[in-house]
Amino acid sequence: MKNRFKKLWLPLVVFFVSLLVSCLTINRIERNETEKNIEKASQAADVKLNRIATSLNDVKTRGEMDVAYMKKNPENVEDSFTFSTNYLLDNIPFVKYIALYGEDYKQIYVNNDHTISCDSSIMSPKYFDFELALLNNHPEIQQSNGNSVIFSNVHTHAGSQFFYILYRFKMPVTTSTIVDGVSVTNTESKYFYYVVEFSFNDFLKHCEINSLTKIYDYQVEIRTVSDSTESVVYSNVKNYNSKFVSTVHTYKGIQSIYLYLYSENGFLYSEYSTSAVIISSLLIILLTSFSIYISYLINKNDEYKAESRLDLLTHIPNEKAELNRLITLEKNKKDYTLFYLDIDNFKMVNDIYGHDIGDEVLQKIARLLTLAIDNNSLASRIHGDEFSVIKEGRLTEEEAYKEARRIEDSLASTLYIEGKHINVRVSCGYAIVPLHTTKYEEAIRIADKNMYVIKNKHKKEK
Repeated sequence: MKNRFKKLWLPLVVFFVSLLVSCLTINRIERNETEKNIEKASQAADVKLNRIATSLNDVKTRGEMDVAYMKKNPENVEDSFTFSTNYLLDNIPFVKYIALYGEDYKQIYVNNDHTISCDSSIMSPKYFDFELALLNNHPEIQQSNGNSVIFSNVHTHAGSQFFYILYRFKMPVTTSTIVDGVSVTNTESKYFYYVVEFSFNDFLKHCEINSLTKIYDYQVEIRTVSDSTESVVYSNVKNYNSKFVSTVHTYKGIQSIYLYLYSENGFLYSEYSTSAVIISSLLIILLTSFSIYISYLINKNDEYKAESRLDLLTHIPNEKAELNRLITLEKNKKDYTLFYLDIDNFKMVNDIYGHDIGDEVLQKIARLLTLAIDNNSLASRIHGDEFSVIKEGRLTEEEAYKEARRIEDSLASTLYIEGKHINVRVSCGYAIVPLHTTKYEEAIRIADKNMYVIKNKHKKEK
C-alpha cells in the first residue's frame, strides 16, 4: 500500500495541479476575450454617439444661423423664415416641422415637409414648458448675443415620436399706436421662440442605430437627462440583467444623451468552454508527461511571441502581417487595392502634448480604422503614424477614390484625451492591383506616393 501510494502521489498531485492550472488558464482566456468584447462594444457606442452628437450639432448650428438671419432682417421675418426653413427641410431628412413663436407663445409662422398630417398648430407650447423652465433656471446657457439654445426630450406628436431644438432670442419689434390723433411708433425688443422638430425614428435611421443590433447583436437603449430628470427615449433591451457598456455626450452641462449597449450573454466569450474540457481530458491522460506538456506550452508561447504579427502599441496587425497578406495575394494572383494612410501633422501632436498622448491618438485611430473597414479587409500599422488597408477584390479608379475619401472621413474626428480636444485628419493614397501594377512592392510605392500627394493637397487647403 505504501509503495502504491509513493507511486501515485506525484501523479495525483500533478493531476490536481494541472486541472487547477488549466481551469484558471481557460478562465483567464475567457476573461481577456470578454474584456475585448466589452472594449469593442465601447468603441461601437462611442462611434454611434459621436454620430448622434454630430448630427444634432449640425442642425443646432444651422438653426443658430437661421436665428441670426431673422434677427438681421426684422422687417422681413417671413421671407427669412421661409428661406431658412426650406433649406433645413430639403437637406436634412429627419427634420419635419419648424415654427416661430412670439413672446406670448402664439405661433407666427410654420413650415413642414407634409409627410405627416396634423392640424395647423403643429407644436403646442405645452411641449416645451419644461425646456423654458430650464432656460429660466440656468442663465449660464445663455450666449453672449442673448440667444439661448436647449434640446428637448422625446415626445409623442401626430402618432409619432419627436424631439426638437428650442431657440429663444430677442428681436426688435416696431408697433404703431394712435395717441391724440397722432401716430406714435414704438420699437422694443421681444422674445421669440424658434423650434426645429425632428422625427425620432428618422433620426435613428440617419445615425444607423439599428446596425448595432443587426451587425453586432447588441441590445440598445438611449436615455436623456435634463436637469437630473432621466427619460428612456429608445430601447430594444430584452434582458436588463445582462452586462452593459455606456457612453455619454453632454450639452452645456444641463442635458446629456446616454447610449447603453447590452448583450444577452453579458459580452461573455464562451467558446473556450469546450477547449477547457478537452485540455483537462488531455491532462488526465498525460499525467506522467505533464512537465513535458508544460515545456511544450512554454515553447509554443515563446514561438508565438517571436512570430507575432500584432503591433504592440495599437494591437492591430503590423507591417509583417501586411507583407504576408500582400505576398499571398500576389502568389494567388488575386485582385486588391492597397490604401496607405498618414496622420496629418502628427509630429505637432507629439511636440505639443507629448509622446504618451501621441500613442493614445495612434491607438484610437487604429480602433476607428478597424471599425471603418469590412471583415475581408486587413488594417495594419506600418510604422510611426502610417497605416495601411488591404481591400480584396477589383475596384475601379472611381471606386477606389471614393473608398479612400470614405476612410479619411471615418477617421477625421476630435479625440478627447486627458482633458484635451485633439483634431485629427488623415491623408489616404491608394494603388489598384492589377490596374496600376502587378507587384506588391510597386503597389506600396504607388500608394505611398499618392498618399503624399493628398497630404500636400490638405496642406494647401488648410
